[in-house]
Amino acid sequence: MQHLLLHRMPLASALAAMLALASATSLAAPRAKITHVPGLDVSGQQGFSDYLHAPQHRAFAISAGGYWTWQAEHTSAEGAVEAALRACSDMADQPCVPYAVNERIVFDAARWQQQWRPYLSDLAATRAVTGSGKGQRFHDLKFSDQHGKVMHVSDLRGSVVILHFWGAWCPTCRTVLPDLARLQRKLSRDKAMRLILLQVREPFQKGSEWTASQGLRLPLFDSGVKTGQDDSLSLRNGTVLKDRLIAPVFPSTYVLDTRGIVVFSHIGSLPDWPAYLPLLQDVADHSGK
Repeated sequence: MQHLLLHRMPLASALAAMLALASATSLAAPRAKITHVPGLDVSGQQGFSDYLHAPQHRAFAISAGGYWTWQAEHTSAEGAVEAALRACSDMADQPCVPYAVNERIVFDAARWQQQWRPYLSDLAATRAVTGSGKGQRFHDLKFSDQHGKVMHVSDLRGSVVILHFWGAWCPTCRTVLPDLARLQRKLSRDKAMRLILLQVREPFQKGSEWTASQGLRLPLFDSGVKTGQDDSLSLRNGTVLKDRLIAPVFPSTYVLDTRGIVVFSHIGSLPDWPAYLPLLQDVADHSGK
C-alpha cells in the first residue's frame, strides 16, 4: 500500500544494526508496553498488544503505510527479527524496521524519519519523468482555491505537499478526514508544508458543505470536477487525465518534495497521519540537499 524510501538495507546489515542497538541499550532501553506504535491503526495497535503476550523469542516489525507483523517462538532473537522483517517486507513495498524484540523497544526514530531521503537529491529531480510513481515529477494538475484563484501543482514548488484525493460520497474518505484535520493543525504552523485536498467525482460545493457539517477545518481546493460522472482532472497544458490513473481507489495520497517529486504515496486510507510529521519535516529540511 505504500512506498518508503530509505536505501533498502540488506537483511544481514539490518539485523546487525538492530542487535547492536539492542545490546548497547539492554539495560536502559524501555520494556515494551501497550503504547502508541507510529503509523498503525486500531488493528495494528491490537496486534502489538497480542505480541506482548506471545512466547519468546519474538519480534515486531513495522513499515510506513501502516504495515506491521510479528513473529514468535523462535530459538533466538536474531531468528525472530529476521522472520518479522521478511514477513513485513513480503507485504510492504518499502523497508520495514524492527520496533520491538522480546521485551525491548528497539525502534530507531532517527532512521524512521529519514526513510524518504533517496528521492530528495537534485540529481534525482533532474532525471525525473512525469508520473505518479516514486521519484517521478507529479502531474501538473490545474485546480482552484476556495476563492476561485487558479493554481497548479507546479506553483507549490518550494513546499512539501501532501496531495489528497477524496470525495464526500466515499465512506472510507470520510473516516480519514478527522486524522487529516489533526495533521493540518500541526502543518499550519509551518509554511514549508502544504496539505491540498482535491475532490473527485462531485462538485466542490458538496465536499465543502459536508466537511462544514462535521465541523472539520481542512484546506479544500476545487479540482474542477462538476458532476459524479466526471472522472477527469485538468492539467496545466489544457489536456485531461483520468482520475483512476493516479487514484486507483479513493482516497489516495501523494507526498511531493519541494521540487514536485513523489517521495511517498498511499492508495487507500492511511492511519495516524500526524505520526508522519517527522518524515514530512525531514523532507522539508533535505529536499535538494
